[in-house]
Amino acid sequence: MNIKSTYVSFEQARLLKEKGFNVSLYNFYYQENEKSNPFLSNGMEYESDRDCKWDWNSSIIPYPNDAKGIYHSAPEQWQVVEWLRLNHGIWVYVTQGYKWKWNIETVENNPRKFYNDGLEDSPQEAYSAAFDHILMTIF
Repeated sequence: MNIKSTYVSFEQARLLKEKGFNVSLYNFYYQENEKSNPFLSNGMEYESDRDCKWDWNSSIIPYPNDAKGIYHSAPEQWQVVEWLRLNHGIWVYVTQGYKWKWNIETVENNPRKFYNDGLEDSPQEAYSAAFDHILMTIF
C-alpha cells in the first residue's frame, strides 16, 4: 500500500499560523515572496538548509543565499487534527456514506457540535473542508 502525505493548503497554513500553530516542521513549508506565487517546498532540499536557524514564530526566516520571504509551516492533515484536539478541544473526523462527510465536535467550555451537510469525494477533501470551516468560523 502506498500512503501519500496530504498537506494543508497555503491559505490554511497561513490561517493556522495566525491562530497560533507554531509547531516547527523542518521538512515542508510554504514560502511567499514578491517574485513568485506561494509554493510548497521541502526544507531539507539542500545540504546548506540544515544549517539554517528556523523560528516559526517569526515571519522572516533566514534562508540560504539571503533569499528572504515569509514562511508558513505546512503540516500534514493528521498533525492539524491532533493540534486542534490537544490545544483547542476540537475534534475533527470524517465518516463515509455515499460520499465523505466531515464532523466537528467542540468539547471545551461550551460543548457544541457542528456537522457538514455537504459531501466530499475523498477523506482528504473532507478534512480540508473541515479545516476551512474551523479556521474561518470557530476561531
